[in-house]
Amino acid sequence: MQPIVRGIEQQYGACLTVTHLNFHAESDLRRALQPIGTPEFFLLDARGAALHRWIGEVEADAFRAAIEPLCEASG
Repeated sequence: MQPIVRGIEQQYGACLTVTHLNFHAESDLRRALQPIGTPEFFLLDARGAALHRWIGEVEADAFRAAIEPLCEASG
């Protein structure tokens, strides 16, 4: 999954911030999102509300389908 996430980060870096977290460690974000699987990915809005959630392996196109409309709207 790391190559896909890195690719998304490079492609959309001007539009979004990618944060890598260890959800096994306690944090405010972990408590707010309550992850249930590994790997697990969230697309959050500027306020931190979850817009999309993926559990397990995800194809890059699934990430792009959720990210592109948001980047186009903000650009």
